Amino acid sequence: MNEPRLRRGLPRRPGGEAWPEAEAVARFTVVVPRVRPAVGPTWPEPGAHHAPLRRGLPRRPDGQGWPPEGSLALFSVAEPAIREDGGIVDPGQGGPVGPNQVEVGEPSTVAQPTSPSAVSERVSRRRRWPWVLIGCGLGALAVAMLVAHWFVSTDVGQRFLAAYPGTTPLPAWVPQGVPGWLGWQHFLNAFFMVMLIRAALIVRSGRRPAAMWVRRRPRPDSQKIQIELWTHLSLDLLWILNGVVFVVLLVVTGQWARIVPLSWDIVPDAASAVLRYLSWQLPSEDGWVAYNAVQVLGYGFTTFIAAPLAALTGWRLSPLWPKRWARLSRVYSQEVAKLVHFPVMIYFVAFCVVHVSLVLVTGAVRNLNYMYASRDDSTWWGVAIATVSVAAMVAGWFAIRPGLMTRVGSSFGKIGRS
Repeated sequence: MNEPRLRRGLPRRPGGEAWPEAEAVARFTVVVPRVRPAVGPTWPEPGAHHAPLRRGLPRRPDGQGWPPEGSLALFSVAEPAIREDGGIVDPGQGGPVGPNQVEVGEPSTVAQPTSPSAVSERVSRRRRWPWVLIGCGLGALAVAMLVAHWFVSTDVGQRFLAAYPGTTPLPAWVPQGVPGWLGWQHFLNAFFMVMLIRAALIVRSGRRPAAMWVRRRPRPDSQKIQIELWTHLSLDLLWILNGVVFVVLLVVTGQWARIVPLSWDIVPDAASAVLRYLSWQLPSEDGWVAYNAVQVLGYGFTTFIAAPLAALTGWRLSPLWPKRWARLSRVYSQEVAKLVHFPVMIYFVAFCVVHVSLVLVTGAVRNLNYMYASRDDSTWWGVAIATVSVAAMVAGWFAIRPGLMTRVGSSFGKIGRS
């Protein structure tokens, strides 16, 4: 029988000490199987009361990790009761156990171990699904282009394109041009989105956290969170703050009318613009004066629907969600938020891919001047500024590593071991 020390946790009653007591030990049996070198460890049969043991440091300087690979444990930790005097009662026998021991009883049910092949298969499926999604998207795009080419070659298609040019005229009071603040907001929005996606992928990877973060002055409802999750939440707050400033400036300057539909003609004009893109008959447009119908719908949906959805669902999934909102939490559960949050991230990725592609194929120099230099000409200022901004995004992507996250996190809270 082995009797290792137990790691102490939270107290079992208000005002009490950490549980279990400082000198508590757990008694359990380690079963070391005989392993043939050519075959590897033998996994238990279904229904057997076994659990795989995590290997630790070697027991001697020249040895291997202990216990040996494939070792199994025949135990489960029973829930002890606490007497009035602080002693421990064995839940299995009903009698007291020594003050510094926790008796381990026979398990009733033990989770079945997962074989390495099953784990490998799950990881393989997770790595394959993005490529499957990309392949399905490219296939659907090819079919849509073939259908669009056929439709615009018919008389009905030609009359439809002639009736709806793809751009809806704006009222005279709507300002023209792209102001300088919009270029800076565009860069900051894109930068924070790239960093958010990077942090989200790290959190979803399931790897062991590099460290844990907690507030310097913890409140009763404070809790430790992974440093990777703290980074994601911090970037979320910066992205939301930038979005609030962006929306306020849109409303104050009247630029909101450039990305919000002002008439129902936007629907057939959007269909016309999509047909022109798919059939490679690019719509005639002047982004300095007005966006085409597809751009209006895409920018408006992203700004006023997709972005708030990402923020609200992320808030529900984060530790910042108030625990006292029990009734709302039952209706708006984390499962509901997960069903929305990840697809919204996929939408943002797809939007960025389509947006950047169209900027490049419809006149990259002029479009980049609109977006980054606030100029309606064909100089190379916009290209130069865009190149610097892309370099900043790439550098930020590779900079989000455990070392930087812990250094930044330590400036706003306490960092501990995971």
